[in-house]
Amino acid sequence: MLTYPKGAVLSEPPTSDDPKTFKFAGSTIVLVAESRDEVIQILKDDVYAQKGVWDVDNAQIWPFKCAFRFPVPGQQYQQKHQNNLEGSPTM
Repeated sequence: MLTYPKGAVLSEPPTSDDPKTFKFAGSTIVLVAESRDEVIQILKDDVYAQKGVWDVDNAQIWPFKCAFRFPVPGQQYQQKHQNNLEGSPTM
C-alpha cells in the first residue's frame, strides 16, 4: 500500500505542539496519479474522507511539480549536464 504525505494547513505558526491550539485552515495531501479521476478515487478511499474530515466533492486539486536533486525511485529520469553550471543532475 502506498502512503502519501498529508497534514494540516495552518493559518498561523503554532505556538505549541498541542494540536488543540492549532488554527487550522485545512489539510493537504501530495499524490502521484495518472489522472484527476484517480486522485478523486484515492481521496474517496482515504480514511479522512471516509470519516467525514475531507469533503472530496469540494477538494481543490492542483498539479504539483516538486524539485528533487536526485530522482524519486520508480520515476523516469534523464540526466542532463548541458548548461548546468554546478554539474548536478537536472530533470
